Amino acid sequence: MGALPVTRAFHEYSQKGVSIAETVSELNKILLQILPGDMFMAAVVGEINAAGDKVSLWQGGMPAAIVPSSSNFAFRSFPSRHMALGILEEHELNTDYDIVQLGIGEQLIIYSDGLIENANENDEMLMEEGLIALIRDETKNNGKVLAKSLYKRVQQHAAAPVFDDDVTLVVFTSKPINISSNAGDVGLPSVHEVVLKPEHLKQPDILQRVLQLASSGEGVQRVRSILYTVLSELFNNALEHGILCLDSKLKSGVDGFQTYYENREVALEALEEGTITIRIESQPTANHIIISVEDSGEGFKWEGSQQFNHDEFHGRGLALLHTLCEKLWFENNGSKVNCILDTTNSNLL
Repeated sequence: MGALPVTRAFHEYSQKGVSIAETVSELNKILLQILPGDMFMAAVVGEINAAGDKVSLWQGGMPAAIVPSSSNFAFRSFPSRHMALGILEEHELNTDYDIVQLGIGEQLIIYSDGLIENANENDEMLMEEGLIALIRDETKNNGKVLAKSLYKRVQQHAAAPVFDDDVTLVVFTSKPINISSNAGDVGLPSVHEVVLKPEHLKQPDILQRVLQLASSGEGVQRVRSILYTVLSELFNNALEHGILCLDSKLKSGVDGFQTYYENREVALEALEEGTITIRIESQPTANHIIISVEDSGEGFKWEGSQQFNHDEFHGRGLALLHTLCEKLWFENNGSKVNCILDTTNSNLL
């Protein structure tokens, strides 16, 4: 029931360069609308960078992904951290994902539970331990895992020739990925700017809507996932500190995060004034996307140092932005943050 609409939506989102977080959220919404209450869809949603050595994985209700080592036959395992799609409401869904680093030629194996839950004549299921044993044997004999060969080995274990459940098996071998581009075309520059008022800021999907508008710009789709991450950091900082005036020190302590976000919800619900202006400029000829986020708050003391030490951008947020952006700077007493994304940086793709 869910396969056809999910497949259609996934192809649409992937062609647009939609981030993993957005894709997971949208697929979950679709399944909540069409599936009966007792049905759900276990899933792995993944994204591979251009170098082929970094895979981002969101896993919900699936067996652990496996990375075998051809050198010492050791295994890395990445268990599913989330519930399947079509169960949780939007505000309950966690879209965090794992980053799997691969060496060139190293393999990533993803499979559904139908592959390992068929029983043999003794009513024993293969399970993860049995699959790992088969993978280890495949690696030892062939130097790598071949999907068809592994599938046949699993079939030989089962008593029945036909699987009881649907089976998915994916074996990805790390290598650079050729991404086609229209090198001869001269890109068209574009600018999208929106002013978000309190009635907009209270909408939980407002960032997705802004990004959807900006995605029509040439060059945006190539880094849409990164753009969403950067925009989320900038927007949340502007909203929580510039508009709602929340103090990051509230996060300290055992119940700090819960207290912080409870205060955030209360303050956002009561918000009656304040604006956040988001501007996204695509310069495809220069391979740049310029982002600025400005709030109507009072800002903070800023003297131009890149060693920014302020609660609004303390910890992970600032470090992440400096990693993803080619350049980052502040204006208007700190109430406006600007950054530049380089669309040719393959380390980020």
